[in-house]
Amino acid sequence: MPELLVIAPPGAVRPDPDATQRWWFVDTDGDAFSGNLADLAERAEGEPVVVVLSAADVLVSRVTLAKKQARHIARVVPFLLEDQLLVAPEGQWFSWGEGDAGEYPVAAIDREALSTLLGRLRDAGLSVKSMRIDALELGDTGPGLVSLEDGLTLVLVSPSSALVLPDAHLDAYVGEQAPLGDLRPVLAPAEYRDALRQRVAGKPAVELLHGPFRVRQRPRANQAKPVDTAWRTFALFVAATVVVGLLLVAFQGFQYRSAADDLRARASASYEDLFPGDRATAKLERQFQRRLQMAGGGATDGGFLALMEPVGEAISSVRDKGVSPRSIQYSERDGNLVLELSAPDYEMLQTLQSDIENRGLAAEIANYRNQGKQVTALLKVQGS
Repeated sequence: MPELLVIAPPGAVRPDPDATQRWWFVDTDGDAFSGNLADLAERAEGEPVVVVLSAADVLVSRVTLAKKQARHIARVVPFLLEDQLLVAPEGQWFSWGEGDAGEYPVAAIDREALSTLLGRLRDAGLSVKSMRIDALELGDTGPGLVSLEDGLTLVLVSPSSALVLPDAHLDAYVGEQAPLGDLRPVLAPAEYRDALRQRVAGKPAVELLHGPFRVRQRPRANQAKPVDTAWRTFALFVAATVVVGLLLVAFQGFQYRSAADDLRARASASYEDLFPGDRATAKLERQFQRRLQMAGGGATDGGFLALMEPVGEAISSVRDKGVSPRSIQYSERDGNLVLELSAPDYEMLQTLQSDIENRGLAAEIANYRNQGKQVTALLKVQGS
């Protein structure tokens, strides 16, 4: 698919404030127009453009790396290009392309100047989607000479070596390089722009805008943002998951309620079968607890009725022999009865104690006192 192309003039990265630079704009039909950045932005109409920088502003080269080195190319390249740089590598921005037989095209540009250039393009109204270098895009055209107009020529020495010279110095340079090969004109200005237009439709030889310089594209007015589309898809997925989850919870809750209703109905039926004449109410659990307490709960539980019923029967059997209770105390915490009794003699108390023990309870006589013709004592009874 054709791209909107912006071709930067040599020196665009560090422009002379007193010089007028002519940028080129090539539309999708291949028609070329020159002007300043504002003119180009007006023609682009907000559409993303590919910017091609001149080799005059970028160091282009090629490095050979082993497979192990290639895995760490971002850390290796600055050291390999240090001898070719005129400044410290710390201030440079390095980029590289795909390797071929262990050889990788690389480029270095002043980091601050690149940031400033991107700001100028953005301020002019241009949306940059990619930034490349003309010499690396046209590497397979050389060796040869490419006319750039304005009295400048791009010299393609090799696929990874190029420079831009004024036409006045061109003959001297070509003469010196004659032993290395024949440097002849290969592209005129219009052919140069057309060749770049064809190259930028594909993958860049080296992309300068990567990492923190990667540009986020502004979508067209009628085009959804890629990020928004991804979030919308994610949001729909989450919403669908939540709805399915709520439906499952509702269905599970319905099953639990049905099971609870069925269990309650069976419990109510069982209660009414166990206790005829007593109707099950909404407080069925409390009804069961009350019934169990009334039932005594067994010897270890020591419920009041479970103790009082056998004790009362035992006392009734000796009342005609002069045994009578004076007071009764029940301790729910300890689960025992303490009875204060009077009897004709101590032997009668022992008889009562034996009767209670025979009924499955534990009985103990304490605080025995002789009061004339009667004796008194405390009888402590608890489940055995």
